[in-house]
Amino acid sequence: MIRSRLAASLALAAALTAAAAGGVHWRASARERAAEAAFPPEGRLLDVGGQRVHAVVMGEGPDLVLLHGLSANARDFTFSLAPRLAERYRVIVFDRPGLGHSQPLPPGADGIFDQARVLRDAAAELGAERPIVLGQSYGGAVALAWAVEFPGSAAALVSVAGPSQGCSPRSSRRRRRRRAMPIMSARRWHCAARRCGSTPAIGRSCCPRSRPWSRATPA
Repeated sequence: MIRSRLAASLALAAALTAAAAGGVHWRASARERAAEAAFPPEGRLLDVGGQRVHAVVMGEGPDLVLLHGLSANARDFTFSLAPRLAERYRVIVFDRPGLGHSQPLPPGADGIFDQARVLRDAAAELGAERPIVLGQSYGGAVALAWAVEFPGSAAALVSVAGPSQGCSPRSSRRRRRRRAMPIMSARRWHCAARRCGSTPAIGRSCCPRSRPWSRATPA
């Protein structure tokens, strides 16, 4: 008797959980469709090796690629900055993979170097073989990865508050005690800066007291 009641309770709980999950999924899908309808793609949807990448192109002149930050999209740039830069450059603004209208990369293959590869190929498909690459915040890390992995495919690198070191401390007290570990090694970071005609000083735009070429420095 007790076992049958327990089984019935578990079955009811499972059914309610499934119904709740289905409702959440339906709501999320509805909101996604509404957002896509309200904010359709501003540019072109490219097929880059089976990967959908959204790109907005405007202006004429030297090629300039803009990479937005974390949890953002191309509209961060197309709102105001990109049109002004388009007066002097051929501006290419991407939705990074998994954001905006660009398709996510497979789990486990969606890091900064994977994103850099896809976006470099997308830029090449648009005829930008050696563009200036500007990355903001997380996009700056992707820009650094682009310069490291494909040094001949970037005419210059511009990092706008782009992180070159990892971060993880849970509290400000621990943050003062722990040491930052770089996203890429000292040798590779310095190599990227040299190949792009820049200097390691770029990294200090994010954290003035850090030294990107040092393996362990106070954060």
